[in-house]
Amino acid sequence: MKESKIEVKRAKENIIDGKAMRKIIKDVFDDLSRMIQCTIGPCAGNTLVTEPFGSVPIFPTKDGFKVMNNHNYDDLYYESIYRIIRDVSGRTNEYLGDSTTSSVVIADDLYDRMDKYIHNHKNITPYGAKKIMDVSLEVLTKYLKDPTN
Repeated sequence: MKESKIEVKRAKENIIDGKAMRKIIKDVFDDLSRMIQCTIGPCAGNTLVTEPFGSVPIFPTKDGFKVMNNHNYDDLYYESIYRIIRDVSGRTNEYLGDSTTSSVVIADDLYDRMDKYIHNHKNITPYGAKKIMDVSLEVLTKYLKDPTN
């Protein structure tokens, strides 16, 4: 009796380490901030946006959210992080009615500062940093509601 060799194809490795993930997040934030910073404020400049399946394939706009929505990545990891940021920005638009692009720029700066803080303080974990931010937000919210306290 002849033995048959069954080849089992192994799954593609789809796990990346924390350092690579932080780089991807930083790259996406940098790309989005660079794209939309020029659309913020009363002196905002026009940006050309490509929308290949739209009625007009290239059009100028000052709307940072429209600029951000017409961006995409070929890499799955980059695209996933981009979509998370875009969705959070869209929720800001639903909740406040504005500040979608400002929220991305502020989140980029916050991410930079927290990453440096965690990097410089080896005894603080990302979860610990989140707890610090939660307490800070609670104190700030309390102060803004009643500044006399």
